[in-house]
Amino acid sequence: MDSMKYFVFAAFVLMIFGMGIVNASLAFEQGVCKQTVMESIILTEDITCVKENLGQFDAGLDVGADNIVIDCQGHTLTGPGGFSDYYPRGINNNGHNNVTIKNCTIADFYTSIMFSGASNSTIENNNLSYSTNYGLYFKSSSNNNTIANNLISYNGNNALIFTGCSENLLINNTVNYNSQIAFSFTESSNNNTFIGNTANSNYMYGFLLRDSTNNILINNIANSNEYEGIVIWDSSNTTLDNNTANSNLARGIYITGVSDSTINNLYACGNVVGDLYDSNVPNSNWTNSTYSTSSTPSGCGAEDEDCREYFDQIAECEEAPECTIPSDGMLIDESVILCSGTYNLENGITINANDVTVTCDETVLNGTGSNNGIYLGSKQRVTVTGCTVQNYNHGIYLSTSSFNTLTNNTVSNNYNGILLTGGTVNNLINNTVTLNNNHGIYLASSSFNTLTNNTVSNNTETGIRIESSGTCTLDNNIVTDNNDGIKLMASINS
Repeated sequence: MDSMKYFVFAAFVLMIFGMGIVNASLAFEQGVCKQTVMESIILTEDITCVKENLGQFDAGLDVGADNIVIDCQGHTLTGPGGFSDYYPRGINNNGHNNVTIKNCTIADFYTSIMFSGASNSTIENNNLSYSTNYGLYFKSSSNNNTIANNLISYNGNNALIFTGCSENLLINNTVNYNSQIAFSFTESSNNNTFIGNTANSNYMYGFLLRDSTNNILINNIANSNEYEGIVIWDSSNTTLDNNTANSNLARGIYITGVSDSTINNLYACGNVVGDLYDSNVPNSNWTNSTYSTSSTPSGCGAEDEDCREYFDQIAECEEAPECTIPSDGMLIDESVILCSGTYNLENGITINANDVTVTCDETVLNGTGSNNGIYLGSKQRVTVTGCTVQNYNHGIYLSTSSFNTLTNNTVSNNYNGILLTGGTVNNLINNTVTLNNNHGIYLASSSFNTLTNNTVSNNTETGIRIESSGTCTLDNNIVTDNNDGIKLMASINS
């Protein structure tokens, strides 16, 4: 009898020990490639995947459960590249719902993120670049997802491809410099909404809707693509409102095989082949649209009264202001508009004169983790507005500079977001400073500065740090989810 009890006890111990081994194997290990994620995780270090560790269809991280969050906190998931017979994915989700993937930089896979039959999920604030095929691939009824505030560029095929996926929301994504189509929605991808996205300088189309119905595009920009800006192909009941399609090498907007669609407030100018083409004008309702009179839609001349009911306004296009393409280490000596697009500038740009305004037209300056994104040294009355600055040591650095204004900039994934040293009477207004690895906004020995309506969040150390600085004014800033919110050190009247 005693031997039987010993046997039962030993079996029980082995069972518990075995269960422990199984559970331990599912625990997430930082820095390790090829894992199945079973619960919410926050990365604390980068992950690098090598080909020897990834099979033909493996993923760096495989989603293994519903209702989880993968927060990379700005860390990088890097792959071994992809080839004609090798298809690794950065993050793969096969059938799991309510999953959030955010704050990740994913590069050098065959596809950065792939969802199959996965719904009610969120992809936000990611940088998905340099994959040999797709940046983001959704298929097989991956519905009701939100894709927001992502940078998707330099991918070898389509940036975003959705096949048979419906009721998704795509908002404020920047999708430039990809080798094929920026946004491709085909095979009954219905009832999707696109708001405030940018698709510039891609090798084919900015937006393609094909064999898909009831989609809505609002306030999107599709400029300087190698083919058309926006293509609506056999996709009826499409609504376009307040979209811009300029300077594409084919047409601004191309519509064929479409009925019962509405196009309001389109601005299409300077496209090489033509600004507009609509193969079925009588079934389209065009209102308040501006385009050049030399390239009206098929069947309509600029003075054709029969077409006036479809075109409320036929107007000459205004000439767009000239812009300057940023270059690595650029010295700026006069006011300038920087062209839209993402520019990999290891050494950033330096403002080299007083009384200069630098306006970014959806310009992204992307560094390598060192140097300064935008630097001012001993300069006055400079304005920097609308720039996205990421992956530098200091995103924007003002050294002994006074009477300057930083407004409406997005500064993220740097060591320090915005750094002011030894300067006075500077104004920081409406900037978004997030996901920096040290401080969001750091003022050192800088007095009489004003910070107004800035959003400072998810920085590793301090949101706003004011050190050895006097009489600084902080008004209506949102400071959340930093290690320390606002820290005053040896500072008075702040």
